[in-house]
Amino acid sequence: MKKMIGILFIFFGVLILLGLFVNSNIGNRFTSSNQHESADLSGIKTIDVDSSSAYVHVIPSKRNDLEAALNGHKFRMTVNHEGDTIKVDIKHKWLNFLPFWKPSTLNIYIPEDYNKNMDLSTGSGNVKFNGETMNLNRLKLNVHSGNIVLKNLHISHLYNNTLSGNFNGDHLITKTTSLDIKSGNINLSSFTGELNGKVLSGHLSAQFDQLNDPIHLDVKSGDATLKFPKNADFTLNAHTISGKVNCDIPLQKAKVNDDNIVNGSYGTGKYPVKLNVTSGKINIY
Repeated sequence: MKKMIGILFIFFGVLILLGLFVNSNIGNRFTSSNQHESADLSGIKTIDVDSSSAYVHVIPSKRNDLEAALNGHKFRMTVNHEGDTIKVDIKHKWLNFLPFWKPSTLNIYIPEDYNKNMDLSTGSGNVKFNGETMNLNRLKLNVHSGNIVLKNLHISHLYNNTLSGNFNGDHLITKTTSLDIKSGNINLSSFTGELNGKVLSGHLSAQFDQLNDPIHLDVKSGDATLKFPKNADFTLNAHTISGKVNCDIPLQKAKVNDDNIVNGSYGTGKYPVKLNVTSGKINIY
């Protein structure tokens, strides 16, 4: 038994020394912490980024190509053409389980006039994308664990699926938006577009600059808060099983049932707004 414990101590000691070596100045000569790859975007319809757990930052700039810059020992990056798709893959290197590694950051530099599709997937890490009013046809996000921050983007079709983390959107204009959060919050400010949102556990807050499309939101456990512009035209159907519906907007043909069901219209009543909360409050302003 003592011999086995001694062997284990030696084994972990070797791993610790290897970790210290790789993170030392000497180790840096053999294991680069910075990787750069570029790719031509001629004829490309989709940029597909798949990261194990690096923080992903998309940065529009005045350029014609794509550049991927990875900072961190923990991963290996490849950038390849596959038909009309550019694939950026970040995979774990060996010894990635050691505790010495610093978090890796992946910066994706793209042309500010790129207007096709972008798919971003990460196992564990945050996603940040300030588009400076960029126009994209499709943006698809798949995050296992991490927070998403999107700003100043015009997107025809926005999709998000997050297992654990928050979705924060500011000044987004879309045609269709589908947000699915298992555990976390959705926070939208200055939003315009059709919105379908699902939250299993967490809060949902959305402030609309314009209401030009239907809204359908479903929260299982948590509160939902919506703020509409004064010129909005909608028909409201709000329902909570365990909670209360608070509506500060004067509705026409309003129907209230025990404070947990509120129906009615505002303006012309053109766009349907459906809110379902299983356990929590609904606040409408």
